[in-house]
Amino acid sequence: MVKEADALSTKSRKAVLGYLDRPSPDTCLILGSHKLEDKSPLVRDAGDKALVVMCGQPDDADLFQWLVSSARERGLEMDREAAETLTSLAGKSMGVLDRELDKMSQYLEGGISRRIDRQLAKELAGLSSQASPDELARAVSEGDRRLALGLLQRLLDSGEDPVRLASGLFYQMEHLWKVGLAGRPGRPQGMVDKRTYWGTRRPETVALAGKRTDGRYLEAMEALFAAEFRMKSGAGDAKTLAFQAVHQLTAK
Repeated sequence: MVKEADALSTKSRKAVLGYLDRPSPDTCLILGSHKLEDKSPLVRDAGDKALVVMCGQPDDADLFQWLVSSARERGLEMDREAAETLTSLAGKSMGVLDRELDKMSQYLEGGISRRIDRQLAKELAGLSSQASPDELARAVSEGDRRLALGLLQRLLDSGEDPVRLASGLFYQMEHLWKVGLAGRPGRPQGMVDKRTYWGTRRPETVALAGKRTDGRYLEAMEALFAAEFRMKSGAGDAKTLAFQAVHQLTAK
């Protein structure tokens, strides 16, 4: 795909036209532009070798219908009122809305209902965009799936690296596990480092640490390690793997 095709130099335009004389049978060349017109030199010289497709922002009615159809393709049920609520909170970018539907699908996975209503759209899409990795770690630690998935979406939309987020969650799970162990008699030698010690002095951290058993902490760290490894090795989309990991970590 060539972006801003209208800004191509004469030399680059000739190269594109030369390619059109001998195109690859297995490749589709897309020339994108916000203002490419039928009278532009590139379109004029390409002639019948190119097809011009105008892609404008859909109006509200078409956008709502697209949302309902996209939800149905994911096995979800969504009405117009929920679609209107979602666009009012998340905006009208189809890419952003598509990610919002992915998040809701993850949230509803395994449940009895697969319905997105106005309230669910409001709660999942209406979170503050000023999310922080610490807030995500706390939501995961508390097992609040709805909040955790919403915070993860905001962090990814703001440009946070999925690998960094997975690594941070692993670090948080390990810290809480150590805080829990440090409060028990016969704890392993050397377990209480400075960060763990200060964690044991904070009642809220101790309470948070007690929300998981040792087994669940080890499962969480194993899942995060596996997710981070797959992200780094390119075995799947990094953002999708992050959503799957958070969904797994917040299972009841």
